[in-house]
Amino acid sequence: MALDSFVKSDLEGSIVLTDGAANTMTLAFDMGDLSISNLKETLNEGLQYERRGRFKSAGLGARIYPSGTFSAMVHQFSDATADVLSDFILRNGKFSSNQSTYGATHPVYAINITLNIEGSTFGGSDSTVTLNDCSVQIDSLTEGRPSTFSISFTSTGAVTGDLAAAEIA
Repeated sequence: MALDSFVKSDLEGSIVLTDGAANTMTLAFDMGDLSISNLKETLNEGLQYERRGRFKSAGLGARIYPSGTFSAMVHQFSDATADVLSDFILRNGKFSSNQSTYGATHPVYAINITLNIEGSTFGGSDSTVTLNDCSVQIDSLTEGRPSTFSISFTSTGAVTGDLAAAEIA
């Protein structure tokens, strides 16, 4: 496949949240500022082994956990029938029966977060990355023009899609 001839921007992206029962929500009011940290070939820390102050070898250590943030405009706090971001994260309203990606009865609620970047409409290729088993929280609610939620998450599962990575067993 040829290299895309245009640089991607927040205008082509969309964020999709998915729970363990395959309920989904595509964010309609995100600010286009999704940030993901700690992605590398393997989801393990890199170790350097030295002998008497000299590098001898490298290896893999403990699991690392990709994390990220995004923000979204507040349009509503909760609703029994409509898609509301805070409801999906807090399991309220329409999403009160959402299931954790860890399992239906697991006490920790986790979801999958996918970033889709549209490229085929412009003659390029689409790109996707999914962070699985994310613990998500609303870090802040800020009143303003517009009022916003700041969201953070940590993924304990695999990273799939075009930026796939998994831990070494």
